[in-house]
Amino acid sequence: MRFRTKLLPLPYGETWQRLAEYCRQALEKVGIGITMESSDAGGWAQRVSNWDYELTINSLAQYGDPALGIARCYVSSNIRKGVYATNTEGYVNPRVDELFASAAAEIDAAKRNAMYAELQRILIDEVPVAWIAEMKFPTVVNKRAHEIVTSADGTVDSFQDAWVSG
Repeated sequence: MRFRTKLLPLPYGETWQRLAEYCRQALEKVGIGITMESSDAGGWAQRVSNWDYELTINSLAQYGDPALGIARCYVSSNIRKGVYATNTEGYVNPRVDELFASAAAEIDAAKRNAMYAELQRILIDEVPVAWIAEMKFPTVVNKRAHEIVTSADGTVDSFQDAWVSG
């Protein structure tokens, strides 16, 4: 055993508990001992926002644009201890800050894509957050319902265009 650390899983049911168990087993195979911690949802959010954790499992909504859903987790101006869904890792990289600001304001799609590609390379190299899975959320609707999912936000969108046929 190289060292031990604590893992605070996301407390939203069996799926997250199984993911935590998988992480524990995988890390122990490479010599990292894991002590599982548990909490209710409110306690978990409070601990994460106050940086009172060693490792945690999280699931943040990324929204339809990286300037809204991704940047908040990495820019140093959003290190706000005590506030959930911010840069709770305390990650600081001036180039990342610069790229997120520039990409948010850029109207040329090719230039914006190049900035986000550079951001991805930096975040992959530095690993402030290790993304281990991309979840798919199936949507089941009655065949009479129409225009339910019309944007990248999926079922968390406004449903302003949704309608039901006779």
